[in-house]
Amino acid sequence: MAKTNAPTLEEAAAIEKVLRYRNETYADAWALNLNLALRISDLLALTYKDVAGTEIRITEGKTKKARVIPINEKAREIITRRHAAYPEEIFLFQSRSNRVKSQAARPVSRESASRAFSQAGEMVTDKNIGTHSARKCRGRALWERGVPIETISKMLNHSSPSVTMTYLDITQDEVNQTYDLNI
Repeated sequence: MAKTNAPTLEEAAAIEKVLRYRNETYADAWALNLNLALRISDLLALTYKDVAGTEIRITEGKTKKARVIPINEKAREIITRRHAAYPEEIFLFQSRSNRVKSQAARPVSRESASRAFSQAGEMVTDKNIGTHSARKCRGRALWERGVPIETISKMLNHSSPSVTMTYLDITQDEVNQTYDLNI
């Protein structure tokens, strides 16, 4: 299989373990995004009101498209645990920095999440780990399990399957390998 920038599920689990040792908020953000595959800005903007039921209803920041995303069991566990630990917070991943204590509530920044993911990734793999890596990991894992690229494209809210193939680093060599299978 060709080299991809998306972490494998094993690498993703190891990254989560490193993050959990360093900072629970970033570990939970990483783990939740493995299950939701949102763009990081949409993930960090989630409030407890957004995730109160069995699905998330959001309007994506980048595309301005409305989305309804079912909340799976693992995602619900993370959300429930975080809400029990921080019942007074508005955002799932609310900043508790001393610099924002006297200001209105806001989520952790995209930059701080990027830094945390990158540093944890450096301890696990030589791949360039960033804010889209958990999202890519989910998409790539689904593709490797045989989920049609059109379905993954719709899940990621991409404009076309070709965009998704590029996003997931699916190469022509990998496509050609499918011809080795006898049907």
